[in-house]
Amino acid sequence: MLIGTLGWRYLPIFSISKQSGLSTDDTTECWEGIASLLKKGHEMLFSSSNSTSEIVGKRQYHPLLQILQTLLEDWRRFFEGVKCTGPSI
Repeated sequence: MLIGTLGWRYLPIFSISKQSGLSTDDTTECWEGIASLLKKGHEMLFSSSNSTSEIVGKRQYHPLLQILQTLLEDWRRFFEGVKCTGPSI
Protein backbone atom coordinates (compact mmCIF):
# COMPACT_ATOMS: atom_id res chain seq x y z
CA MET A 1 0.00 0.00 0.00
CA LEU A 2 1.40 3.40 -0.98
CA ILE A 3 0.56 5.05 2.32
CA GLY A 4 2.55 2.41 4.15
CA THR A 5 5.54 2.79 1.84
CA LEU A 6 5.60 6.53 2.53
CA GLY A 7 5.61 5.83 6.24
CA TRP A 8 2.17 7.37 6.71
CA ARG A 9 -0.40 5.78 8.92
CA TYR A 10 -3.82 5.25 7.42
CA LEU A 11 -6.50 7.09 9.38
CA PRO A 12 -10.17 6.45 8.66
CA ILE A 13 -12.21 9.46 7.63
CA PHE A 14 -15.11 10.52 9.80
CA SER A 15 -17.42 13.47 9.93
CA ILE A 16 -16.66 15.86 12.76
CA SER A 17 -20.20 17.18 12.72
CA LYS A 18 -21.79 13.72 12.79
CA GLN A 19 -19.44 12.38 15.48
CA SER A 20 -19.75 15.33 17.84
CA GLY A 21 -23.30 16.43 17.13
CA LEU A 22 -21.97 19.95 16.59
CA SER A 23 -22.51 22.04 13.53
CA THR A 24 -19.43 22.75 11.46
CA ASP A 25 -18.45 25.61 9.23
CA ASP A 26 -18.25 25.41 5.45
CA THR A 27 -14.46 25.07 5.49
CA THR A 28 -14.67 21.95 7.67
CA GLU A 29 -17.41 20.49 5.50
CA CYS A 30 -15.30 21.09 2.38
CA TRP A 31 -12.31 19.33 3.96
CA GLU A 32 -14.46 16.45 5.18
CA GLY A 33 -15.97 16.10 1.71
CA ILE A 34 -12.68 15.97 -0.19
CA ALA A 35 -11.10 13.67 2.42
CA SER A 36 -14.06 11.30 2.12
CA LEU A 37 -13.71 11.31 -1.66
CA LEU A 38 -10.02 10.45 -1.38
CA LYS A 39 -10.88 7.60 0.98
CA LYS A 40 -13.61 6.33 -1.37
CA GLY A 41 -11.21 6.41 -4.34
CA HIS A 42 -8.57 4.57 -2.37
CA GLU A 43 -11.05 1.90 -1.32
CA MET A 44 -12.39 1.47 -4.86
CA LEU A 45 -9.07 1.38 -6.70
CA PHE A 46 -6.44 0.30 -4.20
CA SER A 47 -8.13 -1.98 -1.66
CA SER A 48 -5.38 -4.58 -2.19
CA SER A 49 -2.55 -5.15 -4.63
CA ASN A 50 -4.42 -8.13 -6.12
CA SER A 51 -7.57 -6.10 -6.60
CA THR A 52 -5.65 -3.22 -8.18
CA SER A 53 -3.81 -5.59 -10.52
CA GLU A 54 -7.12 -7.13 -11.58
CA ILE A 55 -8.74 -3.72 -12.15
CA VAL A 56 -5.82 -2.56 -14.29
CA GLY A 57 -5.28 -5.91 -16.03
CA LYS A 58 -8.92 -6.23 -17.04
CA ARG A 59 -9.19 -2.51 -17.79
CA GLN A 60 -12.04 -2.13 -15.28
CA TYR A 61 -10.89 1.25 -13.99
CA HIS A 62 -12.90 3.43 -16.39
CA PRO A 63 -16.34 2.84 -14.75
CA LEU A 64 -14.79 3.35 -11.31
CA LEU A 65 -13.21 6.63 -12.40
CA GLN A 66 -16.57 7.76 -13.79
CA ILE A 67 -18.18 7.16 -10.39
CA LEU A 68 -15.42 9.13 -8.69
CA GLN A 69 -15.71 11.91 -11.27
CA THR A 70 -19.43 12.26 -10.55
CA LEU A 71 -18.79 12.43 -6.81
CA LEU A 72 -16.02 14.98 -7.33
CA GLU A 73 -18.27 17.13 -9.51
CA ASP A 74 -20.91 17.09 -6.76
CA TRP A 75 -18.29 18.15 -4.22
CA ARG A 76 -17.04 20.90 -6.52
CA ARG A 77 -20.55 22.34 -6.88
CA PHE A 78 -20.85 22.42 -3.09
CA PHE A 79 -17.39 23.98 -2.78
CA GLU A 80 -18.15 26.69 -5.32
CA GLY A 81 -21.41 27.52 -3.54
CA VAL A 82 -19.96 28.17 -0.09
CA LYS A 83 -17.68 30.74 1.40
CA CYS A 84 -14.81 28.94 3.06
CA THR A 85 -13.31 31.05 5.80
CA GLY A 86 -10.05 31.02 7.66
CA PRO A 87 -9.74 30.51 11.41
CA SER A 88 -11.47 33.12 13.53
CA ILE A 89 -9.16 34.92 15.90
